[in-house]
Amino acid sequence: MIQFNEGSMYYFMFYPKPLTVPGFQETFKLGTLLSSGPFSKVHRAVDKITGTEFAVKVFKQQHPEDLLGESAILMSVTHPNIVCLKGTYEDTDGRYLVFELAHEGDLFNYIIKHKKLPEEETRKIFKQLLGALEYLVGDRICHGFRPMVTDT
Repeated sequence: MIQFNEGSMYYFMFYPKPLTVPGFQETFKLGTLLSSGPFSKVHRAVDKITGTEFAVKVFKQQHPEDLLGESAILMSVTHPNIVCLKGTYEDTDGRYLVFELAHEGDLFNYIIKHKKLPEEETRKIFKQLLGALEYLVGDRICHGFRPMVTDT
């Protein structure tokens, strides 16, 4: 923490540089498409040696400077309710972020699939969400949140 004039305090965070290595194609076999967006696609992938399944976010357009900070932060996150970044790979055809696989899918799709959740299950999900949020705020990965008040 550094304190400047007028008592303002600024926090600087230094994260470890992410491990970015070539050889994704030699290490993993890409499988089914799980989701896609304007800049990336997420595939199921299997480690060719261990058979372990992962989710791999594939960026075909190279933006290494944009991803370095984000991937360093993601690699520093260790919480049971937050998907963990296992590593990053960079080949001539793109950059790959390898995450642990959430076998049940993401929360949004789970809620859509079940339409209505029992109160006990909803309570459990909210405890997990709040625990993850508390971790992120406590580790200064994100700022605290305030409830939004609207006039509707």
